[in-house]
Amino acid sequence: MIIAGQVFPKSRVELHVHLDGSLRPRTIYDVARKRGLKLPAEDFEDFKSHVTASHESHKTLSDFLSAFHTFLPLIRGDNAAIEQFAYEFCEDQAKENIAYCEVRYAPHLLAEFYPKDGSSFVSPETVVQCVNKGLRRGCHELGVKARTIFCCLTNHPEWSIEVVELANKFRHDGVVGIDLAEGDKEVLDPPRKEIIDAFTKAKELGISRTVHAGESGGAGNVLAAVEVLHANRIGHGYHVLEDETIYEKMKKLDMHFEVCPSSSLLTRSQLSPEDHAVRRFDADRVNFSLNTDDPGVAQISMTHEHLLAVNQLGLDSSSLTRCAFNAARSSFLPEDEKQELIEYLKTVHGVPTSCPVRTLGKLFPYNSCQ
Repeated sequence: MIIAGQVFPKSRVELHVHLDGSLRPRTIYDVARKRGLKLPAEDFEDFKSHVTASHESHKTLSDFLSAFHTFLPLIRGDNAAIEQFAYEFCEDQAKENIAYCEVRYAPHLLAEFYPKDGSSFVSPETVVQCVNKGLRRGCHELGVKARTIFCCLTNHPEWSIEVVELANKFRHDGVVGIDLAEGDKEVLDPPRKEIIDAFTKAKELGISRTVHAGESGGAGNVLAAVEVLHANRIGHGYHVLEDETIYEKMKKLDMHFEVCPSSSLLTRSQLSPEDHAVRRFDADRVNFSLNTDDPGVAQISMTHEHLLAVNQLGLDSSSLTRCAFNAARSSFLPEDEKQELIEYLKTVHGVPTSCPVRTLGKLFPYNSCQ
């Protein structure tokens, strides 16, 4: 049993966290009131229940995503608020001792295409500029390193090509990849042509790719993400265990799974801690990491996820260290920056510099590297 206050690995890496899922409820509330928008509840505590998730009120992925449908209209198109959200994200990452993170968002979801009440049109590109401004200030002042991933959405395939074009335009301004989000149960079987074309173009442009798959959908969606959408990483991926042939293929590819413990239980993607896929991933030394997914909506932190992993999911401190190195070596950073991150982690974790990168994700205690 590990309890709060015990020492965890000195530095962490997070690859799967949504910016809009990380917003502080209080900030959403304050922004909406300042804009004079109608709230689902005037009292803050009542309002908070509408923009966060709980095991009691959210039974499926669709239920979980309903919180986003409530608060996104309250913040959409507010440039100053978007910059503030990005800065506060850096504050929260710094508090959790995150050395490096890749934060993802859909620029189109924060844009304002149909201005009303005196507001102005705000393009997806303007959204990117506001997020970048907030992240740059936060990283500089708080000593964290953050890069961004742009999300294509299964329910808006028509945006996909523009997302890739934006990622290419801003690839030298912090953008390291694209994602496919918003549920995978049906859309990846088979994927829509607009999405296939976008991910194929991303591959041609050398833009890294991650795909939500095997969360609400089955193992076949994981295979489609890799073989059709050219995924370098898989978001969630728990249901890959439904097909041993596909699972073995992913292991041979050293495919990285971005595991999000709390959200997988909140959405009922995984029904219980006792049967969670991460137990098998860890036992098999699969390439996976631990992530918060939507910490604002789920009201969690990376420390919370580490406690959950150790106290309920059967992982130990060595598992957490492996996750940090797995995340680093599977990040979308350029190779020189990736190596710099890995060497930094070796220093803070007391790992011999001669230890091979692939070994770091598979063997611990680290005297096995000597």
